[in-house]
Amino acid sequence: MRSRLLTTTAVLIASATLVAGCSGAPDATRTVTATVTQTSGANVHGSIQVAAWSSEPYQGSFADAGAGGKLSTPDGSWSFYADRSNVSSYLTGDTKAYFVSNGTYTAADATSTPSTTRAAPSQSDFTLLPIGWTFTAPAPTAGVDAPASSSASRTKIALLAGGRAISLAGNLNGGGKAVVAIPASAVSSAVVQVTYAGLVQKYDPFTGRLLTTGVAAGLYDNLSNVGTGSCPPIKSGFDSSTGVQINATCGIVSVTRSAYNPESGWAPTGTVWVTVVTILPTTTATYRLSGVDPAVYKLTPKVTAAGLGGTKAWSATVTGQQTTLVFAAPARHASLALSMQVTYTGTTTDPRTASPTITVTPAAPTSAPTPSTSAATSTTPEAPTSTATPTPGTTSSAVPTPQTFTLTPVIPGTVTIPVTVNTTVQFASLGN
Repeated sequence: MRSRLLTTTAVLIASATLVAGCSGAPDATRTVTATVTQTSGANVHGSIQVAAWSSEPYQGSFADAGAGGKLSTPDGSWSFYADRSNVSSYLTGDTKAYFVSNGTYTAADATSTPSTTRAAPSQSDFTLLPIGWTFTAPAPTAGVDAPASSSASRTKIALLAGGRAISLAGNLNGGGKAVVAIPASAVSSAVVQVTYAGLVQKYDPFTGRLLTTGVAAGLYDNLSNVGTGSCPPIKSGFDSSTGVQINATCGIVSVTRSAYNPESGWAPTGTVWVTVVTILPTTTATYRLSGVDPAVYKLTPKVTAAGLGGTKAWSATVTGQQTTLVFAAPARHASLALSMQVTYTGTTTDPRTASPTITVTPAAPTSAPTPSTSAATSTTPEAPTSTATPTPGTTSSAVPTPQTFTLTPVIPGTVTIPVTVNTTVQFASLGN
């Protein structure tokens, strides 16, 4: 049997002989015993009063049997602990006062002197379950889910027992303890429930085990919320002495990860939101053709597709030269491959890009000369002069029809250059 120490204002944990949930009727003559100690070490009169289905702050000591596990939201992380084998005093009815005098619990009016020894609890009685917790504020993050402060006001925490949710008294933004008045039969199945932005997580305070797994995975993989990454130079067209050539730069401004963000909500099960902000400056390209001076183009880039860790971008937002990419990337991966499809489009003011036209007029056809008859050899008297009549269906003279041709320019007026950028983003491990 283990004893537990309390301050003068709190009830200590009861003897292990009164384990809640044991089968069979308890011994009616058995008493609940405990030791109450001041700093001087002397036994004193102390009390605590808790209404049924409620909790009160607690300053005593008890075994932190569940310590080690954690339950997290964007507001921070908690570790809850309780010990079902050392449940303290009990109460029946709505509200009772429990006093400790000379090591014996008695039930009495809060203003009276304890006089009656209380029997051990039955399964229909209420008991006071002590539960404690520690709190760790989230690390500062430049991501979209960084809280404005370490306040856990957006996180709702309760103890689920007997079909009810009971708020825990005490400071949830730091370490604390409380005693909760619940039926003795509900102690063994009591769990802590934490709710944030519609997501419910459950935690066993007796074992330190998280009961809801997969959800909010990015809060439990022990990776930094801030990552690193770099962009390689972008080169294209230099494997040939002709055509368009581009030599551009790109950069990664920031890489952050979060299990939740206000725009998209919670990341799907087993994933984490990873936000990559890239910068793609405008640049120039040259068009080279053998025997011709190169033309210069002003290019504007655009990310047309992207993938991270094998997943496509969830969203893409362009602000000036920056593109913000959000991915539902696999959780528990410290290194993720990033691939971006970037299309550069541009124009040039080079006059050689004009499409000239030429008009060609064919030459008119020429007629063969008509042979003349020598007057010296003619024996036929000269006939009167007459005008010849053209034969129907023939033309006496052809008029050429002009033809217009459009020539292909030597230099194109616009260019489109697709390139693929491959790199890696990384997140540091925070240890166990």
